[in-house]
Amino acid sequence: EHPAFKKPAGHFKNYCYFIFYNHLTAYGSTAIMALSFTEEPDCPEKKIVVCPPLIRFDVKNLTPKCDNFILSYILNYGCCEEIKNWAILHPEQKIEAFWDKKDESENKSFGPNLIFYPISGQKFLDLLQNCSTYITTGGFDSISEAAYLQKNILMVPTKNHYEQLCNAHDATRAKLAVFDSFFNIDLAISEQKTRSEEPGRVFKNWVDSNSKKLVDFVTLEKSIK
Repeated sequence: EHPAFKKPAGHFKNYCYFIFYNHLTAYGSTAIMALSFTEEPDCPEKKIVVCPPLIRFDVKNLTPKCDNFILSYILNYGCCEEIKNWAILHPEQKIEAFWDKKDESENKSFGPNLIFYPISGQKFLDLLQNCSTYITTGGFDSISEAAYLQKNILMVPTKNHYEQLCNAHDATRAKLAVFDSFFNIDLAISEQKTRSEEPGRVFKNWVDSNSKKLVDFVTLEKSIK
């Protein structure tokens, strides 16, 4: 509901449901903390306080590198086929991926350049620290972490998941990511060759300079007038 946010075209019914849900859950609140990819002015008339994403200390303490591999994090197992098919056609490009396939508890390789791991928090951070490109759906938290590490990012919002579509549009507005309706790895690689590093630096500074804003607001029990 912040004026800086540009909602996706169409999807009017989903937007109305989403706004109704937000108002329902925020009913009676003194203030609404809006986590944002970009620094924006607060909106006192809407009780909105704009804060940076909440980045874990584990991520802030990483020293990012840019090794020549793509990292993918997939919760929908069906999306894996798109990545496997692309990897077959591009054996020169290494891809390391996480999936949630229930009957797979071990690492599984598909050819010389693609390996899937079961979900692991620490291994994910190790690979996120060193990858050149990060490909995932439209979840806010991991995108924020990848942007903090100034990674090239491709978002593929889960179908019929309006919140993820909003995240993808907003990350694009902030010039932190590109998005598509499928795992368009060619787009991700093309973006990596041409993208500016400035939006990532601006984002990191926004997080580092204002990460205490939310805590200070709550601690000092400020109220928006």
